[in-house]
Amino acid sequence: MNILVEEIDKPCETINTKTSEFSPTDKPQIRLYQIWPGKNRFFFNGFIMIGPSSDTYICTFTWTFVILLELSFQLFISPYLWLEVTPALPILSGHLFVCSIIFMLLTALTDPGIIPRKHIFELTGTIPEIFSTEGPEKRRFCKTCQIYRPERCSHCKVCDNCIEVFDHHCPFVSACIGKNNYRYFICMVVFLTLLGGVDISGLILFFCRDFQNSHNGRDLIEDESILLSLALVITVPIILLTLLVMLLCIFHVRICMSGETTKENLLKRERGESDNRSVICATPNAWFNGRMIIDADKTGACKTESLV
Repeated sequence: MNILVEEIDKPCETINTKTSEFSPTDKPQIRLYQIWPGKNRFFFNGFIMIGPSSDTYICTFTWTFVILLELSFQLFISPYLWLEVTPALPILSGHLFVCSIIFMLLTALTDPGIIPRKHIFELTGTIPEIFSTEGPEKRRFCKTCQIYRPERCSHCKVCDNCIEVFDHHCPFVSACIGKNNYRYFICMVVFLTLLGGVDISGLILFFCRDFQNSHNGRDLIEDESILLSLALVITVPIILLTLLVMLLCIFHVRICMSGETTKENLLKRERGESDNRSVICATPNAWFNGRMIIDADKTGACKTESLV
């Protein structure tokens, strides 16, 4: 009987052991981007962050417009320029286009200098003193983020975040322009302006050269109706886009040289001790990591405190 009891007890011990394995003592964990309070969107498990969904249509239109215009130029104009004028123009146009796309991506995907809200700082550690105290310079308090904003910091109503050295919100790339991505934004508008200038130069040469001496690719536009359509579809949009971007480029180069941001220039607000020239040369830094793992229980406690 004792042997039988021992044999019956052994499976019970095994079951108890397995049951204890499925009763974890570890607290459930989530990543910071999953509870992010702002309107930013995260992709690929928090590796990529972009602006709010309200920018989707205008941002998609911008990317499509820029890419289609350059593809049209390379398909219809570049073959003639390559054979009849010089290969330098199509090559230069292609290089400027690639640089423009790179800086558009850097502008859109770089953290502009977002300052997390108070309860996010509490989740990830301790809130830095610069955001928790008013300081001798009487920093302004953000009621939404529950922090004292540093000099030249503003709360973006579109993204619903406080941004260091806030310049403006750009819906065309769906991103705020601030301390960390302002240099990329400047490079973007400069390269887009240069790209437009090169393409307009190529179009002028394309239309002014002798139309009778045609080569490969030139036969596509021997009909005047096709030529007119091509002019309307490619030339007019490129000229309009180049003029708009050129004005934007001139404006930002001017305010950059004067050390102002767009918001300071429009509101006639003093910039304080720092200026945009130091921002362009500064090393980018981030106040948060969207992939940071956080205890779910701690998250609930912080949310409760923020509502009180």
